[in-house]
Amino acid sequence: MSQIRVGVVGGGSIAKAHVLAVRALRSYFGADGRHPEVVAIADVVPEAAEQAARAYGVDRWTSNWMDLIDDESIDMITIAVPNDQHEEVAVASAKAGKHVMSEKPLAHTVESGRRMLEAVEEAGVVNSVNLNYRSIPAVRYARQLIADGTIGEVVGVRGTFLQDWGLDGSIPRSWKFEKSRAGGGPMLSLGCHLVDLTHFLVDDISEVVATTTSQIKERPVPSGRDTYAAEGGSAEMAAVDIEDSGQFLFRTVSGVAGVLELSRIHSGRKNYCTMEVSGTEGGIIFDYERLNELLVATSKSLGGGFTRVIVGPEQDGGLVWTLGGLGVGFAETIIVHVRELMESVYEGSPASPGFADGLRAQEVIDSALTSAETGRWEKVATVG
Repeated sequence: MSQIRVGVVGGGSIAKAHVLAVRALRSYFGADGRHPEVVAIADVVPEAAEQAARAYGVDRWTSNWMDLIDDESIDMITIAVPNDQHEEVAVASAKAGKHVMSEKPLAHTVESGRRMLEAVEEAGVVNSVNLNYRSIPAVRYARQLIADGTIGEVVGVRGTFLQDWGLDGSIPRSWKFEKSRAGGGPMLSLGCHLVDLTHFLVDDISEVVATTTSQIKERPVPSGRDTYAAEGGSAEMAAVDIEDSGQFLFRTVSGVAGVLELSRIHSGRKNYCTMEVSGTEGGIIFDYERLNELLVATSKSLGGGFTRVIVGPEQDGGLVWTLGGLGVGFAETIIVHVRELMESVYEGSPASPGFADGLRAQEVIDSALTSAETGRWEKVATVG
């Protein structure tokens, strides 16, 4: 197969991450011939499309994303637009026979996600959702330890994803604070990562009971595109109809119990994503703010508690660097994700995590948000 040509739909900050990941493959992984090229960027705002193209060194830009779909020379589309726009772009891409990578969460509703999955399965195109925390070497090492029985039988899971930027009431009411567009607040935007990590490390979640909190009831109407700009709003206020934080208990198909906590209003926390898995013979703790480390306790070390492992080539096989202690960062997580997506494209094999994985996570969050309204345990629907 010749070089894969990629079109990026969206000109914001996450589009930058997509372009960087595609561009970096050759530098990180050598000349194996599987190096895609970003050939065009689309954004509905012409100035944003042109600015992104210039900033990221892409030759072509357009304000009509259908130009990328109609371009027969483009092989793959990556989606970096608000959640409610994922379906339209993904379905059009699939119908045009283009492989597609969607930003997380898969969609703004379960129904929309299901239509996306049906479209890519019917078209037979490779599909992926950017649940990039799976790509962190320390997370993969944790999965290995769990799978090989190092910590025994899993008996419990605890996860947190806490941020504090939502505490600033002057941040405008962008699409991220509109349920009709975002689908949810941190329960969905952050929770999709924790749920997917639970599925990746342990087992699928089968039932949930949840509660949510809405602290900031209204925000300034946005006057620009910057989602996080504290000075980006007008004097006019608009209602917020998504949660600011949430917590839920869950059980997996195999009966493992766990708890997850999500928040945009947790003081002092920037990107505090943690996963703790406890077993009968030990446990592991992953902390994204120290993402190149893993805390491990085993039956031999229980008396002394957890041991800190600096993840390197002995744990990840030299996935990114060949020397221990050099570490990886946010960009590398997406680079590894895109590299494996490219392998699937060239080999014609399913990508992981694919749309089905994204939909499984979305169904869990949907059940949790329903539970927060009903106050009852809710069963999670199954994909398909």
